[in-house]
Amino acid sequence: MSRKDWKDEVIIDKDKKWVGGKIPDYYIGNKGLEAIEVIHQFNLSYDLGSACSYILRAKNKHQDGGKECITKAIEHLKYELRKIDNEKR
Repeated sequence: MSRKDWKDEVIIDKDKKWVGGKIPDYYIGNKGLEAIEVIHQFNLSYDLGSACSYILRAKNKHQDGGKECITKAIEHLKYELRKIDNEKR
């Protein structure tokens, strides 16, 4: 299945949450670039990719001015910093 094909499928888990398929609008930029494409192009780790994703969607997902997503991004960045510190030891 090509990427174009799977983007149109909606995959829902048992808790009725989105787990894949159609990309939610808050992950797509003004020119159609998807957050996941940015993350892959920069070859980011899980935590840096997650932080990036939260930042990119911050103003669009919740009605809190981005606070929830920014808070989550900060937590992922803190974890990434801990990993870096642990690797130095």
